[in-house]
Amino acid sequence: PSRPSHTAAPSPRASQPPAAAPSGPAAAVSAAGTWYRVQVGAFRQQQNAAQVAQRIKEQGYPAFVSTGPLFRVQAGAFQDRTRAEKLKRKLASQGFDATVVAVSPNPGSR
Repeated sequence: PSRPSHTAAPSPRASQPPAAAPSGPAAAVSAAGTWYRVQVGAFRQQQNAAQVAQRIKEQGYPAFVSTGPLFRVQAGAFQDRTRAEKLKRKLASQGFDATVVAVSPNPGSR
């Protein structure tokens, strides 16, 4: 007959294993409860974080500072990783060292 085939999954659109890299529109939508933000910095001093957040806001993007051991500057709250990646690219093109981070549950928008 024809070429050998791989073992098929029970459902062609089943969730990807955690180690698999997302690909295509179906994989871009988050798993239940997972949201994405774009992080552009983590600072020991709140004043430094506030200055970076202000620079991002001046570029027209939503930004906020989350507290914890470090003050993290983050932007956006997306269920769709593709949209977070798009914002990351925009911020990176403006000189920000941006990375997409997964958060759970829904972080809301601040």
